[in-house]
Amino acid sequence: MFRRLRWIFFGLCDELAHNLLPSQQICDVPPKRVLVTGGTSGIGEATCRRLGANAIVGGRNMTRAREIASEIGASCVRVDLSSPAAAVASARRARAFHPDVLVNNAAVMGKSRSETMRVNVVATAAFTRALGAPVVVNVGSSSHLRAQRFTDPKLLADDTKDDLRAYAASKLCLMHYSQLLREEGVCVRDCHPGIVWTPMLKEYLRYPNLVEATGLRRLLFKHPAAAATSLLTAAFLPNNLTGYVVHNRLQPPTSLRISPAVHDPKAIAWTKENILKEIYTT
Repeated sequence: MFRRLRWIFFGLCDELAHNLLPSQQICDVPPKRVLVTGGTSGIGEATCRRLGANAIVGGRNMTRAREIASEIGASCVRVDLSSPAAAVASARRARAFHPDVLVNNAAVMGKSRSETMRVNVVATAAFTRALGAPVVVNVGSSSHLRAQRFTDPKLLADDTKDDLRAYAASKLCLMHYSQLLREEGVCVRDCHPGIVWTPMLKEYLRYPNLVEATGLRRLLFKHPAAAATSLLTAAFLPNNLTGYVVHNRLQPPTSLRISPAVHDPKAIAWTKENILKEIYTT
């Protein structure tokens, strides 16, 4: 119950209130090469467009990736996170572009539990390790605040359909992976862009057309272009700064917007030994 209340007040309500404020823009984009996974739609595409020629558009839909890259004068590469093996192969291709920053933006929601954990955590971790970018940004979600206990075996079950529980758990596990990367000396930041109107969300919602027709989309949800600011803020912080970026600001470790489970050594160890076992034993 407390976990759910925390998510409602310091996740949903906090985000909805922030969405009413004017969106902020980063004035200058440093000349760094940034690889954005999931760069062909939603927040990822908006981030690539803000980066312009400094972007490396990563995605499975290479037709769309090439279109975006051509429009902004950028590069593109196929990034397939359907399995750890596909992710490693994608990382080998992406190394040729020598990215300064990796933004792990690609994710799925509303899929089976096994697919959600495989794409959002395991394959993402495999891609990150194989690529070896000096700076990593893992795109998170306030839903991690409501994630189930880290020892819940149901996270590994292959249900044909799931609600947001698997997505929430995947985002908590991704933050655990960020902690593991920090222990290895990698400069990594977690970033939560807020409640954003994206193709992935529209696919998940039952009545997206009603939300748009009633004007609730403009009232309750950020535009992807506004959300891109959070990703760029996290990407371009000084290298000596790490942590969790919410509302374009680096949060203290004790922030109520961060679940205590993020820093729990037992939770991190469980994620490493169970969810990321394949990554750390190969």
